[in-house]
Amino acid sequence: MERKSNIEVYLHFVWATKRRLPLIVPEVERRLYGCISAEARRLGCEVLAVGGMPDHVHLAVAMPTVLSPAKLMQQVKGVSSHFASEHLLPAGELFV
Repeated sequence: MERKSNIEVYLHFVWATKRRLPLIVPEVERRLYGCISAEARRLGCEVLAVGGMPDHVHLAVAMPTVLSPAKLMQQVKGVSSHFASEHLLPAGELFV
């Protein structure tokens, strides 16, 4: 009899804006959450939820076992920081 293992990894990440400033306003939150979701999906994650408050973001995903949580967050925070630099903060990063 062949044994099959089934591993599922679910993680919930939370990160804050720079200096916890309330920068995530309704005018940009949909685009910001969209770019975060797109990057997570590009890395093979199933995005279960993305959202937050004006000063922080929540991301819940089902992750493939070949991807480390650190690599996922490096990529996702990089994308969100780039988005902020382009659209919100001309001289700095949005997330710490």
